Amino acid sequence: MGLKTKLAMAVATSAAGAAMIAGGTFAYFSSTQQSTGNTFATGTITLGMDVNGSAASNANFTLSNKIPGDSFSIPITLTNSGTHAAGHTYLSFSTTSETGASGSTFNPVSDDINTQLTVDSVTVNGRTITLPSSIKTIQDLENYGKVDLGSLASGATDTVTVSGHFMNAPTAQNQYQGVTATYEVDGELTQ
Repeated sequence: MGLKTKLAMAVATSAAGAAMIAGGTFAYFSSTQQSTGNTFATGTITLGMDVNGSAASNANFTLSNKIPGDSFSIPITLTNSGTHAAGHTYLSFSTTSETGASGSTFNPVSDDINTQLTVDSVTVNGRTITLPSSIKTIQDLENYGKVDLGSLASGATDTVTVSGHFMNAPTAQNQYQGVTATYEVDGELTQ
C-alpha cells in the first residue's frame, strides 16, 4: 500500500470514528404529553340596589310632607349577585330636583333644603358607619361624594339605612313649606 492510500485510510477511519462519537453524543430519549381543555375565566361583582322599593343601579327617593323636627329614614338594600366578593361598596347621593310650593318664596339656591336635613346616622345591617365629622347634613353628604360602606360578599345582601331629621330652627322656616326634594342614590362595587 502506498503512502497516499494509507493516508486516505487513516483519514477515512478518523472521520468514521468522529462520526460515531458525534452520533453517540447526540442520542437521547424523549417523551411528550399534551394538556388540552385548559380555560381561564374571570369572576364578577354585580350590584343590585333597591331604594324605598325601587330597584335600579341608581334609584330615587323623595322626602316630602316633612315639617321642622320630623325625622326620616331611607332604607337601601344592596346585593352582590356576582361570583366574587366586592372589597368596597360605595354609595353617593345627589339632588335631582328641589321645588317649592306654588307662590312660595322658596329659592333652591339660597334656601337649599339640604342644609336643613341632618344626617344623624348611616348604618349597614345595624352597624353604624363612622362618617367624617364634616358630614352633618344631606348637602354635606352630597358634597363628600362616595361613602365607603365596606366589603360585600358574593351572594350577600346589606341593608343600609340613612337616618336624619329636618332641623327645627329658632326662627320661622316658612320658605320650606311645600318643598319637595328628590334624590338619586348611586351604588358601586369594586374589587
